[in-house]
Amino acid sequence: RDLLRRISLAIGKSKKVVVVSGAGISCSSGIPDFRTSGGLFNSLKKRFGTSGEDLFNVSVFNTPLTCQAFHTFMGELKVMIDEAQPTRTHRFIKMLEVTGILLRSYTQNIDGLERRAGLLEALSEEGLRVTAKNVQLHGSMRGLQCILCAAKFPWTADDLAYAQKGDARKCPACLKNCKSAFNRLTRSRGTSIGFLRPTVVLYDEQHPLGDEIAKIQKRDLRARPDFLIVIGTSLKVPGLVDLVKNFSNQVNRRENVIFVNKTPALKKWSNFFGYHICGDTDAWVEMVEAD
Repeated sequence: RDLLRRISLAIGKSKKVVVVSGAGISCSSGIPDFRTSGGLFNSLKKRFGTSGEDLFNVSVFNTPLTCQAFHTFMGELKVMIDEAQPTRTHRFIKMLEVTGILLRSYTQNIDGLERRAGLLEALSEEGLRVTAKNVQLHGSMRGLQCILCAAKFPWTADDLAYAQKGDARKCPACLKNCKSAFNRLTRSRGTSIGFLRPTVVLYDEQHPLGDEIAKIQKRDLRARPDFLIVIGTSLKVPGLVDLVKNFSNQVNRRENVIFVNKTPALKKWSNFFGYHICGDTDAWVEMVEAD
């Protein structure tokens, strides 16, 4: 307990804290994580007969069966997210911002609970906002986009109904373009109509704002953070691995690089973390706040 208290006080004395978070910080809101025995990947494999990783791969749109499974699950996930509220851990990250010591929050999560906790997004369609503190590394479930023309739209009740049936709405922008082409040419030969999908970044898919994410990471690395909290993530996504290693190497004191998660990291991480705090993220946050 004394060691945990010293870690808490070290956070309080820091001036530039970077937080890297994963699905584990949203579990207490009712949204399952991905890779534990009771997580989403195992659940998806039992229900649809394919691995969770495959259903989150961009190749999911290659066959009608996997495409239907993807839309069905996205509809269910959308309902879970809409009913969820930020956890104590989300509010803790916001508190770090309010006290002026949060350099940046990088999250793998697509649920947008950071935004509901009051953290503004540093990346948007309008460009880079370096004064905003949250970076969504894998996009979000807040909107929809066309798989062909990339036009973006908000979710509607019809979109949710389509998804829950394993289907997706045709893109209004494509339909409009198709109608215009038909009016001009009296037929629509050569035109295509896409369907809408959530604005999340799947495996083997390039992030549409990848260059902007790289810029903000470089900016934060140059700022030389003095504390790194990696929390609620299994650290198995390649892009995240590089991000964590880069920030860990910038923190001068290894004791100021901590991993907070119910399960330990792989042995290859032993040189990057000063401590692994094993347990529920909300319980640890409560302890830090008390200290």
